[in-house]
This record gives sequence, C-alpha cells and structure tokens, in this order.
Amino acid sequence: LPHPHANPHPRLIKAALAPLPWKEENMPRLADRLKVEIVTRAVGSLNHCFHCQVFIDDVGVGQQIHREDLTAYPADVQAEWNRLVALVGRLGARFPDRLFVQVTDAQSPRGLWLALRGVRRYPAFLIAGERIFGWDEEAIAQAIARHLPSLPR
Repeated sequence: LPHPHANPHPRLIKAALAPLPWKEENMPRLADRLKVEIVTRAVGSLNHCFHCQVFIDDVGVGQQIHREDLTAYPADVQAEWNRLVALVGRLGARFPDRLFVQVTDAQSPRGLWLALRGVRRYPAFLIAGERIFGWDEEAIAQAIARHLPSLPR
C-alpha cells in the first residue's frame, strides 16, 4: 500500500491553485484597527491532523464531531460564550471596520501570563493598555471610542 500522505487529495490541490477571492488592496489593514483582546474561557473544538481531517470531512462526520465537542461544555460556559459572541457582534456593528478582536483563552499560555499580570476575572477586555472586567458594554464602548481617534483612518 502506498503511504497515505504520498498523494494529496485532489480537492486540496485545486484549493491551493485557486485565485484568492479578494484583492489585497481592498483588505483593511490591521494597523488601521484598534486591537481589543478579550481574555475568557474559550469554547472550541480541535481538528485532527490535516490529512485525517480531509478524510473525516469527506465522509461527512466532521461537522457532527465538532457539534458534539461544543455541546460537551457545561451550560454556563456555553451561555457565557454565546453572550460574548453577541457582545462582540454589537461592538463590531457600532465600530464597523475599526476593531481587531483577539480572543485569548484564559487557560492558554498567554492567558496564564496575563493572570500573572493581574487579569484574573473574566471576561477581561484589554484595550490600548486599559483593562475592563465584566460585561459593561457601555464602559467597553467608551474605552474603544477614547482610543479610536489615535488611529489613522
């Protein structure tokens, strides 16, 4: 039998050779956006190795596995995540094309580093050196508005 990695999947070759669906000059630059780092308990599902994931997706069970992974979280973690997703959506609508949102898992190495630096309540919003803990959307929006004028438009 040939090695499973010897012949890449034909779909992958097509994807690699396909033209990019966007023009780089039309993409917003990250330098023009305000970074908002959110430290929280992140919800996620892991993929398998690249080659196995293609096989799993092709047989149609990839989405089912991810759905089962995500529903395995406790209800309070899922509710907090859904609340955070809704909050980020509202902030994105309020400040369109002006924010770069980075979610940091509190249990990741960076999350641990931030905990050593005093970020121990979640969610924590880190905006240009300011720290806002909790769900006060207006306080978060005010911090964003304070720091947006310093960015080029």
